[in-house]
Amino acid sequence: VFGHFPHTLQHLLQCWSLWRRYPNSKHVMLLDGMQNHSMAKGSSFNIGLTRMIRAQGIIVDSNFTEPKNYSQTYEGDANKLFVGVTTKFKGYKIADTEDLKDFRQKMLESLSSHRDAIESCSKNLHIDNPLFPSNVTKPQQHALPMPRIVIINRKGARRLLAPDSIARLLQDELGLSYRPPVVYFEDFSFDHQAETFLQADIVVTPHGAQCTGAFFMPQCGSLIESFPLGLDYPVFYGRLARISLLNHSYVYLGTNMQAEAAEVMKTMTSRKVARNKQLCLPAPRILEAVRTQIDEWRRCCGFGDEAAVMS
Repeated sequence: VFGHFPHTLQHLLQCWSLWRRYPNSKHVMLLDGMQNHSMAKGSSFNIGLTRMIRAQGIIVDSNFTEPKNYSQTYEGDANKLFVGVTTKFKGYKIADTEDLKDFRQKMLESLSSHRDAIESCSKNLHIDNPLFPSNVTKPQQHALPMPRIVIINRKGARRLLAPDSIARLLQDELGLSYRPPVVYFEDFSFDHQAETFLQADIVVTPHGAQCTGAFFMPQCGSLIESFPLGLDYPVFYGRLARISLLNHSYVYLGTNMQAEAAEVMKTMTSRKVARNKQLCLPAPRILEAVRTQIDEWRRCCGFGDEAAVMS
């Protein structure tokens, strides 16, 4: 089922694994009328996905009726028709991490900037990087390199309150040479969203659809989500992070996520209230979360070994 773009990607990744295992076959994605409208005229993310899919020679057919019709249209022999049906589940699945690497590379090739590679473990924060303008930098206070931290906020439900204050807090308390930029994806093109993730080593963001492009993040990257009281979905983007070879953590603004979420899920009204809450992140908790992921980034990049050699 295609529609809201986080769920579009859920199904598309499964299809991609199937298509890679039959490289010489004709690849077809079947949509009904509603699904086709979402892919063609929906979010900028869905439109970007559709552009990429068609660039790979995949047929996007919006006249879905019965599978038997496609045995004549695309194969000519029903015995040679292989139909894969994706299932509803929590989070993201793919047959092999190599499938996701291939998917990500094909997506990058479809970008207007045509980024051929994802820069990982960068020591050059401000070179050709519009997210980190020089007018917000100050002397670096660390011997070890620091990751590129970006705050992706939302304009509607579950937005971070005082995001600029969070950015100043991270800069001052972590001794960053820059202030983490605060961006909003609501008005971003697909290419702009992808470029933002490409330039971020650590993303701080509320739980929401803007996390879908996290698979664009560089190797050793981390996604830090925040959840309001009663909302319990860390596994959803947590699985996307895992298959993308990223770290994932979250800040929950409650005391017992499982019990409080079970209470909230009893009625549609309470569920809606929980999903629409704004987020006020406690300074100690977001600092702890970011510090932990900085350590993970350095460990993954091997910068800890570099410090040992320097000493």
